[in-house]
Amino acid sequence: MIVASWNCRGAGNRCFPRTVKDIVYKLQIDVLCLMETRISGTRADGVIRKLGFSNWIRLEASGFARGIWVLWNEDSMHVDYICSSTQIIHCKIVDVKHNESFFATFVYGETSPQKRIPLWLSLKAIAEATEEAWLVIGDFNTFLDTTDKMGGSLANHGAMENFADCIREVELFALPIEGEKFTIIVVNDGQRTPQGKYSKRLFRYQSAWSLEESFKEVVYSSWDNVEWCEGARKFEKAALSWNDTVVGNIMKKKKQVIHRLEGIDRVRQNNVNGCNGETGTPNSSMLPLRYSTEDNELKRFKMIMGTGSRTRRS
Repeated sequence: MIVASWNCRGAGNRCFPRTVKDIVYKLQIDVLCLMETRISGTRADGVIRKLGFSNWIRLEASGFARGIWVLWNEDSMHVDYICSSTQIIHCKIVDVKHNESFFATFVYGETSPQKRIPLWLSLKAIAEATEEAWLVIGDFNTFLDTTDKMGGSLANHGAMENFADCIREVELFALPIEGEKFTIIVVNDGQRTPQGKYSKRLFRYQSAWSLEESFKEVVYSSWDNVEWCEGARKFEKAALSWNDTVVGNIMKKKKQVIHRLEGIDRVRQNNVNGCNGETGTPNSSMLPLRYSTEDNELKRFKMIMGTGSRTRRS
């Protein structure tokens, strides 16, 4: 059985359902908890129905913050709701295939140390009432050791002590980490501005890349015999470099193609207006031989950019 949690930082993106389905399929997840979904009500219901799960428990988001979803398929798992608060969902999970059960508390802690105090009290109360196996999983918005954090603001040692005290009192222990310790990737091209600060270059995958044969080698070489996160970092750097040298500026290329096609259309219109003989057929010898090639190129760029053309068709 695999139970997973993910702070998705918003579930409203139209690509989100497909992303979740891919993760669930690849990792064979049985119970999934999504945190900080930032949507609620009928919109949340609509997104959840696209994720491929038959059952769910939802803790509503507060405005554009918070939100906890627990999702599973009833044919293989039973999840019985017990209680919840603004920071937890507590339930009992039964593995139907193996006839095993345990308690699980899914956590999304407040960002403020003061507001996390009710979370520690809730966990202590649950511990006193629980004698069976108990899993606590999620995002506590704090950590036990400074090595568990990379970058950002300085560590709040008082908040760390509160977390450690709670873990010790309820007699929980941390599961060992396998694979990458940090899974959040920030892309930075390493260039400094005149003010001495690093400038960030956001990474965006371009559909045009998949049309280039040489792009396959960029993908293969990035993930060759490395962990996924390390491969992702290598891919981002390699793809940006490859894009600069091979693809170039797609919008600029598109404008150039459209400009050429507009000129070709003007020639075609003139030829149509000056027909040969009584049949009314245009003088084909006057038509640009490059028209077919240019038209295919325009179609390629229309597919890439998802926009219409300003050129006319007779």
